[in-house]
Amino acid sequence: MPSIPKRGDGRGNKPRGKGKKVSQTELMAYLGVADNSIKKWVKLGLPRRKEKNRVYYDIGEVMRWRIEWETEVLKDELVEASRGNNGDAMTPLQAKLRKEVAQALTAELDLAIKREQVANIDDLMEEFSEALIEVRAKLVSMSSRLGGILSHQDEEGVAKILDGEVSDMLEALSDYE
Repeated sequence: MPSIPKRGDGRGNKPRGKGKKVSQTELMAYLGVADNSIKKWVKLGLPRRKEKNRVYYDIGEVMRWRIEWETEVLKDELVEASRGNNGDAMTPLQAKLRKEVAQALTAELDLAIKREQVANIDDLMEEFSEALIEVRAKLVSMSSRLGGILSHQDEEGVAKILDGEVSDMLEALSDYE
C-alpha cells in the first residue's frame, strides 16, 4: 500500500480547505462510492475535520488527497511492473536491452520456422510413440516366433538369427523421420 501523507500535499504544505464542507453521506454521493470506501480511505489518511461533535469533509482537501493517493498507487504499480525476475528495479537501459533481446530471439525463431529447422513437438511425439509400439510388438512376439527355430541352432546360428532380428527392428526404426 502506498504511503500517503496524512495532511497536506506531501511537501510540508498544510491543506487548503477551500472546498465545500460536506457530511460523510454527502461525500459518498458526491464521489459515487460506498460507506466502506470512505472508511478505508480514512484509515489511509483521508482528511476530515471535527467541529462540535460533527465530522465533515472539505471537498477541496478530499480531492487533493485522492489525487495524491491515486498517484502513489499508480507509481507503486509502475515500479512493481518494471521489476525484473529477481525483484530488483529494472533501469530503462535494462528494459530496452531486454526488449531488443526478445525481438532478436523472436526473429531467429521465425527464421528457423521458415527454414523448417523447427519441428512440432506433438508430431515428433506421435512418430516416436508409433516407433516404440512397433519395436515393443516385435520384442514381445520374438520369443514365440523364434523359440522353435533357435532350439535347433548352434551358437553361431542363434547369433545370426538374433542379429537379423535386431537389424530388422533398427531398419523399422530408421523409417521414422
